Amino acid sequence: MINNMLNLPSLKIIDMHESESDYRFLVETALPPPTHWECYEAFFENLPDMDVNRSVTNRLIDWIQEASLEKTFTSVADDIGVDEKTVRNIFNDYVAELEVQTEFRTPKWLGLDEVHLLKNYRFVVTDVENKSVIDILRKRNSNKDVVISYLSKLKDIDKIELVAMDMWRPYKDAVNMVIPHAKIVIDKLHVVKLANETLEKIRKANRQNVSAKERRQLMRDRYVLLIRRKNLNDFDDQIKLQVLTDMFPLLGQAYELKEQFFDIYEAKTVDEAYKLYQEWLSNVPKELMIYFEDLIRAMTNWEEEIFNYFTSPITNARVLKSLN
Repeated sequence: MINNMLNLPSLKIIDMHESESDYRFLVETALPPPTHWECYEAFFENLPDMDVNRSVTNRLIDWIQEASLEKTFTSVADDIGVDEKTVRNIFNDYVAELEVQTEFRTPKWLGLDEVHLLKNYRFVVTDVENKSVIDILRKRNSNKDVVISYLSKLKDIDKIELVAMDMWRPYKDAVNMVIPHAKIVIDKLHVVKLANETLEKIRKANRQNVSAKERRQLMRDRYVLLIRRKNLNDFDDQIKLQVLTDMFPLLGQAYELKEQFFDIYEAKTVDEAYKLYQEWLSNVPKELMIYFEDLIRAMTNWEEEIFNYFTSPITNARVLKSLN
């Protein structure tokens, strides 16, 4: 029974002592000595279950490598009782090994975006076509000069046809400077997000002059405002939406405008999308203009890049979702 505790085939347990904090094993190798061994000659035994560079098992090395992809180095170190520097070094070696094994190919569809990871925003470079992450940099470093420097180092940059991004001017300036032949496409994820954010502004504005009960209802049922009407399969959610929009008419109008704006992205052609947008814009009443101004300004300032989506419908959404 004792020989099964470590689950390391190359080691045979001779003795074991248990304390409040750990187990201590006295072991010997289960493998025969090297065939070239001679009497009185010092040699190191072959221990295939152990890492030759560190006093840990290969099994622990593998675990640290995988865990460090999802947790901070400090968190991993605390979990297993080793120094944070050890975890960092093991992970750095792992990354270096992967880089040697990986043949990088500049994608046809490049993605530039950001994602919230480990309590910080990170600059993410993706291969949109193959739905994979190419690189992750710290957000604070993602100014225009850094983006220009990064793009300039890509091999075969002439192969890039499309670049999906959010509405951040340094991304656009960097792409236009380094990859002027590439078509910029504003990811629809960031555009429709502005429509949903408009509902949040109106919902919060409605909290000011209502009863405590109505305020709680606005807070509790706000999620139904962000769901497309066609996706409200739960009858209770349909009732909640109806109650909210009846109780707060301005919010109801904004919800309908949000739904109409989402419908633009179901257009089959860019001409149809332009027409739907102009119709949508003409339907926004004066009293709601102030709430939709961020969305309308974005549509004006990034018109070409936003409507490029309807001829080149690429999005980073799936790649970014896999990181959250």
